[in-house]
Amino acid sequence: MIMPKEKREIQKNDIMPLDVYTKKRKELRKDILEFKKNRRIPLGPYATFYFESFETMLAQVHEMLYIEKRWR
Repeated sequence: MIMPKEKREIQKNDIMPLDVYTKKRKELRKDILEFKKNRRIPLGPYATFYFESFETMLAQVHEMLYIEKRWR
């Protein structure tokens, strides 16, 4: 799930079917949490910079669709 350096937008065909996502959800969530660890930079005790990517945004879209059960 590595994005090329050029800008990439989430397309409909990037979204996996609900039944496939449901089966893989536990492992995908574990993987994205590990991926996110190096995307956070603390800036003092009250602020943190967090850098999103294609992978993190796609994971959020999948989760929202999973929760809402609104797939294609």
